[in-house]
Amino acid sequence: MKPQPGGGGVIIPITPLNYIEADPSLSWVLNERSLFTMYQPIVDHQRLTVIGYEALSRPHLGGHVLAPERFFQSAGMQHRHLEVDLLALRTAVGTIQESPLARATLFINVMPPTLLEKKFIPSLLQLLKEYGCAAQQIVIEIIEYISYDLRVLAPILRELEAHGIRVALDDVNLQEMGMDEWNAFTPAYVKLDRKMIQGISVSQHKQRMLDEALQQLPWQDRVIVEGIEHEEDLHYIEQLGIRYSQGFYFGLPMTLRQMPWLQSTIALQRHELFLLSRQRSTKKEEILKKSQMLDLNLLAFHAFNGDL
Repeated sequence: MKPQPGGGGVIIPITPLNYIEADPSLSWVLNERSLFTMYQPIVDHQRLTVIGYEALSRPHLGGHVLAPERFFQSAGMQHRHLEVDLLALRTAVGTIQESPLARATLFINVMPPTLLEKKFIPSLLQLLKEYGCAAQQIVIEIIEYISYDLRVLAPILRELEAHGIRVALDDVNLQEMGMDEWNAFTPAYVKLDRKMIQGISVSQHKQRMLDEALQQLPWQDRVIVEGIEHEEDLHYIEQLGIRYSQGFYFGLPMTLRQMPWLQSTIALQRHELFLLSRQRSTKKEEILKKSQMLDLNLLAFHAFNGDL
């Protein structure tokens, strides 16, 4: 399949049979609001802090989770993209109220055609007002698997920014986006696909791909790489000056009930300990102190989960 212009998404065909099969589940999810959200941390590994959480929507039917990408594509084909995206936004924002994430930044996926709907921005602002959520907490992440032209979306994206809502481009296809598109709008963040990153420390091919991508990208200081699973890959991208990352190394996507609040802290402290151990000038006392802090958090983590 050939990548489409603009956002670089690849539209995956849905056969008529799949379309018919998806219709009742789509209506059910919308009518029953049977969708939950999982949250995955996004990390600034220069400052060793969590900058936000990607809110990942999981539609379910009869106790079974539906394939999210296929579900959202089906919604787009049936022209119910606005309904589905607003449900996902409402669930993501509403779920964190009265929780430790109540003031966290949320990266929430939205389909390109939803952004073109006149009702979208007023509905989003009303939703945020209803839950007492600041616009500055929201980063709209434009999905990549439905194609779009950044020049067409630019006026809407600037309107979102005027309200304090930031925008991220997800898994952009740099080869398909020309400079006229890049010049049309400057996003807060640009995400690079996990397929390019996983195992990059041992893959010269992926290293070349990433190097070429960074050379083309106008906003290297805004890059978030996905798919960080191992210390070696993290160390490699850090050497390139990439500041933000996301992946299983820092935490699996979890519901609020599953999420141990110390998980991201533990991952960051573990990484800091790793960096300290590599520095020749680091004193043993400093490493010991960091190790003890990590041990205390691990103890609290297990207590939180009822393991002790």
